[in-house]
Amino acid sequence: MYSMKLNFLKYWQDIPLLYSYAFILDPRAKVRGFHRVLQLLAESTDTQYNSYYANVKTELYKLFNKYERKFDAIRSQRVTQPSNHTGKRKKAWGRIFGGADVVGPSSATTSSSSPSAASKLSVYLDNDNVTSYEDDFDILLWWHDHKLTYL
Repeated sequence: MYSMKLNFLKYWQDIPLLYSYAFILDPRAKVRGFHRVLQLLAESTDTQYNSYYANVKTELYKLFNKYERKFDAIRSQRVTQPSNHTGKRKKAWGRIFGGADVVGPSSATTSSSSPSAASKLSVYLDNDNVTSYEDDFDILLWWHDHKLTYL
């Protein structure tokens, strides 16, 4: 069992940023769920992820700012209309994604991001998490249905 833990740590002690971004962009997780999963990982591996958590948030805002600078002119020409997609029933893996009782550190960032870019990303991160924990939840459909909401 000990060697299995060592193998796990070998591959997952340093989590690639891309995996973290993908997890945060899941509307069921966002930053709150990401913080919670790092807590669960820390409990099972005796590894602290506090600095990694802060680094992911900083790098996410930097990446978003870069995207904003490149594509803002194109997006500002589109008409924005929010979608009314409704969630499905809650399932057992709320432990990872968390509910209202699981709160991570503040979603404020210490990066030097521009106010408009930071606030646009914050709108997504600060909105309530989707509480559909069914196995057939379609993340791509959710983003398609909400594409105009987060312009």
